[in-house]
Amino acid sequence: HININIYHLFIRKDNIMKHISIALILLCCLPLYLSADDGKLIIATWNVALRDQNVTDLNLAGFSNEIDADVLVLNEIKRIEDIQEIRDALGREDDFVTISKFQNGDFDLEVGLISRFPITNIIEFDPHPENAQVVPAQRKLDRINLDGIADVNTQRGFLVAQIPSQNLFIIATHLKSSLGRTGQSDYSNAQKRELVTAAIATYVNEIMENFAEANIFVLGDFNVGVTDDNKNGSNLTVDNFEGSGDKYDETHALLKSGLVDDLEMKSLAENLEGTYVGSDNEPDFPGAGAIDVIYVTGPSAESFDNAKRASDRYGSDHLAVYTSLTIEAASDIRIKKLLPNPEGKDAGNETVTLENTGSSITVSNWKFMDAKGNVFLIPDNTRIDNGLTVIRLTENTMPLNNTGDTVTLYNEYSV
Repeated sequence: HININIYHLFIRKDNIMKHISIALILLCCLPLYLSADDGKLIIATWNVALRDQNVTDLNLAGFSNEIDADVLVLNEIKRIEDIQEIRDALGREDDFVTISKFQNGDFDLEVGLISRFPITNIIEFDPHPENAQVVPAQRKLDRINLDGIADVNTQRGFLVAQIPSQNLFIIATHLKSSLGRTGQSDYSNAQKRELVTAAIATYVNEIMENFAEANIFVLGDFNVGVTDDNKNGSNLTVDNFEGSGDKYDETHALLKSGLVDDLEMKSLAENLEGTYVGSDNEPDFPGAGAIDVIYVTGPSAESFDNAKRASDRYGSDHLAVYTSLTIEAASDIRIKKLLPNPEGKDAGNETVTLENTGSSITVSNWKFMDAKGNVFLIPDNTRIDNGLTVIRLTENTMPLNNTGDTVTLYNEYSV
C-alpha cells in the first residue's frame, strides 16, 4: 500500500531553530494516492435526511465501520455546523469540508462534502445567487440552450469542488423530488431535474477541456431511479407518459447518453436496487433502481468499481452508495524530506529529497505538486540512484510553505 508519513523537520535559519511538521505524500506509478492502509480510494454519497431529524439521530459509528469514505458527499443537510458535527462524529476532525448555500426555501436542503484531501476552487451553481454571499463562490445556473430543456423555475443547483492532489472534481447535487409520483404529476419536476442536470453536463465538458487529466464525479440524490421505466427517456423532445415509446425524464440520459456535446459518463449505480428505503429497509419504489447515484468520467473511470449500497440506512431513509478504486503500489522511490526554509533566500534554494531503495532509474515526465496545485516538473532524464537524491526547486514554480506543506510525487503513469 501507499504510505503517508509525517516528518518533523528541524530547520536552522539565521541561528534560529524552527520546528515544522510537514506531510509528505507519495504517488508512484498510479493515477491517485491514498491515505487508507487498505489500498483503496473510496468515494460515497449519502442522503442523511436532516430535514426532520438531527445529526445525533444518525448511527455514524456504524456507517464509518462499513464505509470509510475518503470523499463523502452529503445530501439534505441544513448548516455548516451539521457537516462539521458529522465529520467529528466520524472521528475525522482534521478533514476538509464544504457546503452549498442555496437557501432555496425547499426545506433549506443543502449539499456538502467531507474530504480527507484538501479541496479548492469551490463553486456553487445557484439559480438565484445571493448578492451578499462570498463563500462559496457562486455562478448563476442558467438554462442550457438545448432543444427540450424547459425554461422552468427551480430552487436546486449543484456544488463543485476540486481535489488537486487526487486529480478529482466532485460535483454534488440533490434534484427535485415528486415523492414517488409519475406521469403528468411528475412532469414539471422532471423538467427541473433536466435543467439542473443539463447545466452539470455542460460544466463537466468545461472541466474536461481545461483539465484533461482529471477524473470527474457527479454524485447525489437524483430522485429518479436508474432503471425507472415509467420515467426514463433518451429523447429530450419526446415526452410520453403512458404506453410504449420514449418517456419524459432525460435526467440520467443527459449524463450518460451523449445529449450534451457527446458527453457519456459512466454510470456506476446502474445495477443497484433501490436506495430510498423505509423503516423496513426495503425500497419504497420497487423497480425504480437507485436514486442515489454516482457518475464518473476521466482517465481512470473504467478502473472504479461498480457502486454498492450500504447494508443499513444508519438512521436515514436512504442507503449510502459508494465506489472504490483498488491500487497496488509498485515503486521503490519515495519522498524522504523537504527543505522549505533554507539559509538565505528561499526562492531557488528549496529542495525535495527522494529516497530510492531499489535500482537506479532515469526518469522523464515526473513532477511534484503541492496542496495548492502548484507544479514542479522534474527535469527529463534525471537519474535517481539508490539512496538519496536532492531535487532543487527552481524559482517561481512550487514555493514550499514554511509553516507546513503537502507535496505529492507523480510519475509518467500518473493522470
